Formats: sequence, C-alpha cells, structure tokens
Amino acid sequence: MENFLAKVGLKAPYLIAGVFGGIFLVYFGGRPKTIREKIKAITTVILSAISTGYLTPLVISCAPDLIRGEYGIAFIIGLFGMGLIHGFLNMINDFIKDWSGALKELVRIIRGR
Repeated sequence: MENFLAKVGLKAPYLIAGVFGGIFLVYFGGRPKTIREKIKAITTVILSAISTGYLTPLVISCAPDLIRGEYGIAFIIGLFGMGLIHGFLNMINDFIKDWSGALKELVRIIRGR
C-alpha cells in the first residue's frame, strides 16, 4: 500500500490526519440523517483526506518552519481544506466571469486599501 501511495505522491500519515479532520468537520456540521447527507459526509471525508495529502507538502514547502507540526497542519487542512477549496473555486469562477474586476480587486487587496 505504501508503494502505491508513494507513486501517487501521498503519505499515509497525511491521509489519516485528513480523514480525522474530515470526520470532525462532518461531526460538528450535524449528524447526517438522510442517505443523501450520508453520501455527502462520506465524500467530504474522502475529499478532505485527498486534499490534505496533496496540500500539506505544498504548505510545508512554502513555510519550512512548519515541518515540526506537519501532522497538525495536515489535520487543520483536513478540517478546513474543503472550505478553502470551495473559496478558491469561487475565486476562479469570479475571475472567469469578470477578469478585469477581479484583477482590480486583487490589486486593492495587495495594496491594503
């Protein structure tokens, strides 16, 4: 199993931390009651694990001092990763719809105004 994970660029501890982060996310979001909610909960846990597996090394490479807390970082990404991904996709959609307005907003944010 470890060989397969290495081939696809994942580490098992990151995936496990992502699973627990996803479980916490689902647990605090309310217990799923319907089949649709249960499928959504399972999908959330799986996607949290996958996003953690790929985003944790990216975060650590951007901030090498975080390597001491890499599993904590992985858990946090699992917990909040779905929201971050959703926000990122919304940002891309906004950029596609109105790229000039999005660039102006980005410049405003960078300048701190």
